[in-house]
Amino acid sequence: PGRSPEPGRVACFAIDTRDRWIGRRDLERIDDAAMLDPRARRDFEPEPGPVFVVCTHGRRDPCCAERGRPLAQALAAAAPTASWESTHVGGDRFAGNVVAFPEGITFGRVAPDEAAGLVTAFAKGRIAPIDRFRGRTRDPWDVQAAEGTLRIRLGLEGIDDLELRGRAVDGDASIVTFATPVGGHRVRLTRVAGPPMRLTCHSTREEIPMRWIPIEVDRAGDAG
Repeated sequence: PGRSPEPGRVACFAIDTRDRWIGRRDLERIDDAAMLDPRARRDFEPEPGPVFVVCTHGRRDPCCAERGRPLAQALAAAAPTASWESTHVGGDRFAGNVVAFPEGITFGRVAPDEAAGLVTAFAKGRIAPIDRFRGRTRDPWDVQAAEGTLRIRLGLEGIDDLELRGRAVDGDASIVTFATPVGGHRVRLTRVAGPPMRLTCHSTREEIPMRWIPIEVDRAGDAG
């Protein structure tokens, strides 16, 4: 927000969330990005990060534009060179959505007045507001739900406070195990149908979303 494109300078990022690596390549045209292999790191300059993206894709869902644009402006005020507007990132009903890279941490229902605190916390290696945390882009939905549950239950805000140690899925049941600074913990979840709802602001009918619900959290012995 507030930045005008410079002629002949289109910023293209390649990001690996597992290695926490960001590379940048400035291009003449946006179409040139199609010729790049994001796995060829030698073709990109290392970027220290972070990079924040806010979904403002109003064509996909008007709510993403209505709630995303004010959030994008607030985020850009807090991190002027690190914030970008984005197309669809998933989870329309959680607008405004933020994805923080290189970790690929997603936040949902973030208000503009929470943007500065989010940026400050992230710079210190923390996830805040913790109740806005939705998971990591690299993880399956059950793991995302389990991590969010455990963070809130144990009050763990550090980005590296949880390490995934195991996942077992059997139909609509899942067991996810993490190592944490206070020992190993196991989260048991079940997948259930949520109440009918309109999943986007311009939906013409209600749909039934599936969601993972935590049913038990306990210690996991030597997982920690």
